[in-house]
Amino acid sequence: MPNIHFVNDAHRSNFNKLLIRFQAHKDREYAVACYVLAHPEICRKVNWDRTEYPFDFLKWRGADRVDLSNGFKGIVALAANLFNSSNKFNLMDAMSSWGPELMAVFESAVCIRTGRAAFIQTLDKAQ
Repeated sequence: MPNIHFVNDAHRSNFNKLLIRFQAHKDREYAVACYVLAHPEICRKVNWDRTEYPFDFLKWRGADRVDLSNGFKGIVALAANLFNSSNKFNLMDAMSSWGPELMAVFESAVCIRTGRAAFIQTLDKAQ
């Protein structure tokens, strides 16, 4: 998938699994959610068997709560905002906690959401 940065093979594999799980192949909002949530540091902490929608885990409390660092909380908030812009999201706050890896994920997420990622362009033509 050209122009999409994957942090490792697990990220790519998780992305493909989430695309199938959420039937996101033709939906940019779902595709960007799947891409960000497929990051191994996020994906491994979510019990996907308990989720109907990509961001269900954000509602979990207590022992079920998904514990993420500030940087990963910010990238998840970005994905949620690109999925549905009704949530509050401060890009500058989020970027202050991202290193090069999450900045590359951010850039790819924007490409997916705007349709500039090669695989999204292919999907758009198929519709």
